[in-house]
Amino acid sequence: MSLCFQDAFVAKRSFTITEAEYIDHLIAHFRGVRHPQDSDRDAISVKKWDPFGASIREMALRTNYEPLQDTAPYQELFCSCLTGNLDQVRSSLKQLVEPLQIPLQPLATLAARKGHTEILKFCLDEGAIVDANLKRAVELASKKNPAMDNVLGDTKEKLSESSKNKKQTQMKRRRNEPWSPEQLEEWFGDLPW
Repeated sequence: MSLCFQDAFVAKRSFTITEAEYIDHLIAHFRGVRHPQDSDRDAISVKKWDPFGASIREMALRTNYEPLQDTAPYQELFCSCLTGNLDQVRSSLKQLVEPLQIPLQPLATLAARKGHTEILKFCLDEGAIVDANLKRAVELASKKNPAMDNVLGDTKEKLSESSKNKKQTQMKRRRNEPWSPEQLEEWFGDLPW
């Protein structure tokens, strides 16, 4: 029998189950396993203290897919991440089935939480984004491994630079575009000409 996200986290924290068993309880949700507590909107403790579990939860519960029959490749992927083996992570990613999206977000979050900077960089290069779960994982991991802050620091810089360039381009475009008659009418229609 599989545990819900919060119960699995508590069992892992109390050393009742291993990390591999914890991962197995989480990815059971990809097989269609559901618990009443899974949809609990007050699962703040999962998001705050277990960003990896929160990331898996979001992917499992918010993604539309047919439940998977075999989640062994996902188990192998996440366990490879636990050990910090980037080559094995790359190999495991190639074995994943298509009905479910590639779990880059949970993988990046787990890598960050465990302090595996190379795997985190790999995930970010492959398209993982810096979301709340990833930020929280980095925050928790940086207490033990300050290098984690540097990984996201580089990414934040790139993202903010990209965002800044995009805004500047939009502003230039707006300045160069003429106003439409509808805009002029809306803005100044009540003024007597």
